[in-house]
Parts: sequence; structure tokens; C-alpha cells
Amino acid sequence: MSVPSLASPVAVHTPVNYSPDQHWPILFHYHTNGMGPNVQLPAYYSNESDFILVAMIREESDIFLQEEPFWRNEFAKLVEVRSELVKQGLQVDVNRTYLGGLGLGGWYASYLADFAMAELAGVYVMAAGTYTASKLTPKPVRKRMPIYVGVAQLETNYAFALNATEHFRRLGAQVTFDEYLGLNHVIPMPPGGPVAERFRQWLQIEANLKTPEEGRRLVAAWSEKIDARLATLEAPMDQFLLIEHVATFPFYAALPAATRAKLKTRREELMVNPKLRDEMLARREFAKLNHEETLDFAIRNRRRIASNYASLYQKFPETHYGARAGLAMIRLRDPVENPDRWMFQSEEQKERFLEEVKRRPLPSLPQGKLMLEMERVTEVLSL
Repeated sequence: MSVPSLASPVAVHTPVNYSPDQHWPILFHYHTNGMGPNVQLPAYYSNESDFILVAMIREESDIFLQEEPFWRNEFAKLVEVRSELVKQGLQVDVNRTYLGGLGLGGWYASYLADFAMAELAGVYVMAAGTYTASKLTPKPVRKRMPIYVGVAQLETNYAFALNATEHFRRLGAQVTFDEYLGLNHVIPMPPGGPVAERFRQWLQIEANLKTPEEGRRLVAAWSEKIDARLATLEAPMDQFLLIEHVATFPFYAALPAATRAKLKTRREELMVNPKLRDEMLARREFAKLNHEETLDFAIRNRRRIASNYASLYQKFPETHYGARAGLAMIRLRDPVENPDRWMFQSEEQKERFLEEVKRRPLPSLPQGKLMLEMERVTEVLSL
């Protein structure tokens, strides 16, 4: 479909269960680098159902330098596409407009969301995040607006994804944060990538806003999977990780109150289990360092935090959160040891920093061992 403001046509996918006797939510997807406009990701997770999907075209410009007029124009393009679809007779629910993206498209969605919060029903951001130095002033968010943020554990943009999670929560959004354990930059869908079940649930909830009986059926089936998986886990830490894991899913709030109370009670018992003392200490320190990453993206701060992650691993080498700290240091190693020139005011400043890194290098950690722990835990958490 062509519209005057776009240089090339946009592809539109109508859901396989489309019927003209009702209005349908519309979702605009922004692609990552190396791929043309497409809707593969939302089509996979929605089973090509329930949403009108638009493979939106984005500007190939340095979006990190753009100010409000640029984003006003980009959102106007989205509105123009939506209006044209309505003119052509497609039954679009304009009050349920979603947008999202992957990689650079995820950054695009994050910035556009800040500009157009009041006009959107929900947003997803994958392998991207929010940068503290954004030139945009975020608009007010619809109360408890659903936002999904997903990122691989070893992804360069990991800290920015954490920052986006905190940023949108401060604005009042209901944010689902998803981490793909043991992986680097990846498209979160088969083949080759993980299945992001939190994202699937996120879409299912939004799709079933008008059909709550279907939502209840899905939640009941998921609850049965939790009970069955917990019954197979003997190690206290594995039980704790699974309970923590399911509490971050969109369906969790829809579980019966008695089920949530039972899981909460068991979690509290595990947190004071003497066998998990070191795990709980490592968990608290790891969460603190995660938060510190979002406070300052300067290269010297990243180096300091990388060193602190290494120390945390060395302090608790046989714990799960110690292993996660070790992998966090490995994630930060490359940007610390091979920093980009733009991170410094001059080439001389960069050289001084690299000399300091050589004098006090980050330690070598057993990445293979740490990755095996992530693979093990991924299996523990599978439902």
C-alpha cells in the first residue's frame, strides 16, 4: 500500500481470523538493520491472528540526534498509513494502535513511544532501549500502559534495555522485562533464536481484551504448567528461580489469588532458607550493579561496573547470580577494551584510558562454565 509521505509502499498483513463485523487492533513493526521492512516477528508470536500488522518504513538517519519535530513527522506517517487503511475499508480499531521494533527498529519504537504515548495502546522494544541523553521530553503515559522490553543477556544494548524498563515504569507504564539467558544479539524467534514466551503472553492479553473467556482459558493452561514444573524441581534454588521467573510474566496477575499467595509464601520461605544464603546475597549485589549500569553510560563507569561484576563472581563463584555477574563482566569486556572514539573528547583521552585498561585488565573468567549454568537454568525454567 502506498501513501504520499513514504518513499516506498508498506506491506500490510490482515489477520487470518479477520472478519469485517468487528474492529481490529493495528500493530506497526519497525525492522532491524540488515532486514527490510517485515512483520515476521509479530506474525510469529500472534500466529498471524488478532492484529492488523504493518511493516513500517523508518528513516535511515541517526535517530539518536533527532529532536521532537523529527518524531512528530514520523508519527504523522504512521497516522497517515492507518487513515489510508480505514479509507480502504479495513476495520481498524484506531484506539488500539501498537508499535514496536527490533534492534535499531526497537530504538525507533522507544523514541517514538516517548513522543506519542497518549496515542498508543502498547509498545514493545527488543534488543534496544532508552538513552539517558535523549532530546525528547516524554509525553504522559496512559495509566498502566503495557510495554514489553526484551533483550539477550550478552547483548550490547543490555544496559539500555534495563534503562528503558526503569524509564517507562517511572512514567507509569506496566512493563514486562524479558531476558534471553546465555545469548547475544539475536532475533528472538526460531530458527536460531529463543522463544520469547513473555512476548507471546503480552500479545495474547492485548488480543483478548474483548474476549476475556479465551484469556482465562490460556491462563488456566499456563497455571497447570507451573504446578507440573514445580513438582519436578527438588533443588531449593531451582524452585526459587522458577517462582521468580513466572512472577514476571504478563499472565501472572491473572492467576487465581490463592495460587499467587501460595507461590509468594513458598518464595518467602526459600529466601530465608540457610542453604540459599549466598545466593540471596549475590542476588542483592547483582541487582544493585544492574541498576548502577543505567545511571551512567560513560565508559569509565562501565569499566568500574565490569570490575565489580568480576569481583561479585569471584566472591560467589558457585552461585547462579555469581555466574550471571561473571557473564555481565564478559558482556562489558568488549566495549571497555575496544571503545569507540565517540566515547571520548579526544584521541589522546582515549589512548590514556586504554593504557589504564592495560595496566589493570579485567580478569579472565570461565565463560564456558558460566554458559553451562545459563543453559541449565533455561531448562529449569521451561514450561
